[in-house]
Amino acid sequence: MRIIHDPLTSLTLFRLSAIPEPWAAQAGEDATFTKAGLKEPIVTPGEPGVDPEPDFNTYEQWRVVAQSYSGTTDVDMTAAFAGIVPLNMQQLKEEVVRAGRSIGRVSRNAMFRAYLGGHSIAEVVSVSGGDTHIQVNSLAGWRERIKPSGQLTLVGSTSDTSKIYTVNGLPPSVTTSRVIAAIPDDDKYPDGPGTLVVSGTPNIVANDRIEAFDRPHVIRSGGAKSVDAITKANVLTLDDIQRATAWLRSNSNSPHAEGECFHGHIDPMAEQSVFRDNAFQRLHEGRFEDEAIRNMALGYTAGTAFFTNNECPNYGTVGKKVAGKGSRSLAISAPEIGGDIRNRHGVNIVRTLITASGVMYEKYIDQSAFVSEAGIGGKMGSARVTSNGVEINTDRIAFILRQPQDRRQRRFSFTWAWDGDFGIPSDQLGGMNNGDGTGLMDWTPRYKRAVIIESASPM
Repeated sequence: MRIIHDPLTSLTLFRLSAIPEPWAAQAGEDATFTKAGLKEPIVTPGEPGVDPEPDFNTYEQWRVVAQSYSGTTDVDMTAAFAGIVPLNMQQLKEEVVRAGRSIGRVSRNAMFRAYLGGHSIAEVVSVSGGDTHIQVNSLAGWRERIKPSGQLTLVGSTSDTSKIYTVNGLPPSVTTSRVIAAIPDDDKYPDGPGTLVVSGTPNIVANDRIEAFDRPHVIRSGGAKSVDAITKANVLTLDDIQRATAWLRSNSNSPHAEGECFHGHIDPMAEQSVFRDNAFQRLHEGRFEDEAIRNMALGYTAGTAFFTNNECPNYGTVGKKVAGKGSRSLAISAPEIGGDIRNRHGVNIVRTLITASGVMYEKYIDQSAFVSEAGIGGKMGSARVTSNGVEINTDRIAFILRQPQDRRQRRFSFTWAWDGDFGIPSDQLGGMNNGDGTGLMDWTPRYKRAVIIESASPM
């Protein structure tokens, strides 16, 4: 009897960064969660006999939307046993692997869209109706903002819904200009390429970097100011990793309970770059038996436990790809993650993600909630498989084996389902901020529980 061998299978590690929480919701329902800000310390003594004046704290919101993900395969027992390969169990295994990889990638995309948000590159600029329309490589981070009142809202034209932005690190030439709309090119990918509408007619040209006042901190190897400024020489270094750890600690982040350290997801090619770094080599000089050297794995470095993760975004793991416009024709955008995987100079970009505790919540709906009193025609439960030596994470995914529906009882279906969302809590009111978000050069990052390092791939 012939057998079917396993394909090369990627890891499903990003989902492990999430804190799972059951959520009693219906598909399509959204929920808003509130987080308190920090009240200012009082460091001046009060006047004798004078009561302190009461004040009130500020709060901010973040949101999740219950979405449905599922896949299925039909199994024909006649064909399965008549062929030279037993297909029935093979098809079930393939669907379990797909389920784990699918939900794992959904969690990855949620983190990258959040922590790459507000960093865009202008591609084509035009003026219409007194406003400026900027076609950009990514709308991640532009469609929403937190009002001064703490309410999460869509970007609009009013003073408390429009967004302050900078052009190449400076206020726009028309200082009253604000982002008033974000229009995606493809509604299926609202964080992919699209058009930013800014009020007025500021001086903006193609290849300018457009940055939101609430953009998260992104570290770029070699000190590059934007993804387009990364050259082939700007590979990942130990210093980049140390800066990321310092940033998380500066924002009072707690390490993950698992290992009591930060968690780092690193692309294999980025990891190889670190081993070529002079500082890293000096650290391990003469110590050839060190575990890191023997395994070519960073392991525990700079307060972070690193996982070699080949699901870090690259050309082969981001699904849909969109070519850049105008002079950015060599660039390739990945709408799933809200960023480029290749810049306008043709340099392939790899990203390392370092996370702290509470970076993401997996709000999931218990699938048994969808079962009526009539029961189910078949069986529902969990499944766990190993593919090519890789254990696939399928926690909280339901698998349904439907009883045969044909008269000969030989055809059945195998379906997986997961309902919920991966929520990214905002921390705009806590941690390190430069201003209060109202000044032209204020910087109040919305997300602070992770850092992305962008660098060039050595390939």
